Amino acid sequence: MSAPALLVTAKAPRPGHVQTRMCPPLGLRTAARLSRAFVADALAGARVVDPGAGLLAPPADVADLTLLFPGVPVVAQHGSGLADALEHAVAGGATVVSGDAPTYPVELIRRGLASTADLVLGPSLDGGYCLIGMRRFHPAPFRGIAWSTGAVLEQTVTAARAAGLTVELLDPAADIDTVQDLVACDLRSATHTTALLADPELAPFMPLPPAAVGERRVMHETPWRRLVVDRLANGSEYGYLETPRAVWVVPVSDAGETVFVRQYRHPVRAHPLEMPAGSIEPGETPTAAAIRELREEVGGTARELRRVGGFYSSSAHVSLEGVVFLATGVEFDMPTHADIERLELVRMPFRRALELARDGELCEAQTALAVILAGQAL
Repeated sequence: MSAPALLVTAKAPRPGHVQTRMCPPLGLRTAARLSRAFVADALAGARVVDPGAGLLAPPADVADLTLLFPGVPVVAQHGSGLADALEHAVAGGATVVSGDAPTYPVELIRRGLASTADLVLGPSLDGGYCLIGMRRFHPAPFRGIAWSTGAVLEQTVTAARAAGLTVELLDPAADIDTVQDLVACDLRSATHTTALLADPELAPFMPLPPAAVGERRVMHETPWRRLVVDRLANGSEYGYLETPRAVWVVPVSDAGETVFVRQYRHPVRAHPLEMPAGSIEPGETPTAAAIRELREEVGGTARELRRVGGFYSSSAHVSLEGVVFLATGVEFDMPTHADIERLELVRMPFRRALELARDGELCEAQTALAVILAGQAL
């Protein structure tokens, strides 16, 4: 059987594996349910144009998606990452549509398939694209691209034209990566997604439009935080601390041990027990930040790293978004930053750490929640 000429990108909707940019404010399970609905809607649109349209997925996800979408061809992507997956699929003659675009117009898919340009792209509103196809394959549109940034479309077009390819740009359309995208998107054509959002159990968690900001003043700034005062559209002022996103990493060794860190926290005049944690640096992924913080603070290297949750630290006062990882199979060595940050390491069985968190004995709330989330995942 020949491979489908039209493919929709997809991942198995496992919590922590999909739509993680929505967490917080959504939980990982809710985000996974949304991801499944997005793919179902995107696939339904594609199959209006081509009843044989299939899914393009990581090899580890093929079996799960085959069960979730019976009768739909699921093609295992090649290589590592989005660039390789798209390049191999397009080189094989497929036009690829984003599974994060549940409302992608059927007419744009038709136009994409009918295009006679060397490269056809369906721009997304965030600077990327929702559709790609090629009539004359060339690798240039997939090389040297800053993936997952707002420059993807521009860089792809520039690379294609530099290689002598003709380019057709379709009308821009929405894809959904964040809760802000979800709020802004007209979902009336996305039947699976609207049915899910109508679930009364999900209603309290669904995002609402944020307040409009008329003026923004930065009162004080350091490399780690800034004091901001926003004047809202109703004339009121709101002051808060704006900080980078951060990761919390709960390490567990094969022997069942974990390691806390202690350091002086001046606002509370105390040295609370904390899990390894730190800010996500500009251009760094949460996973890369978790690997770095684990190494720097407790000298740990993990066999497996899994995202298990997220939270707002103190939503009335601080913009901080925390991302929680469970690190298993951890081997502990000398931390690279223990002396620099004046860290004291406290080792104990993870079972004991979980008891402390559940009994309210860990006064650092972010750490307590991280331990509880890790315990549930284990």
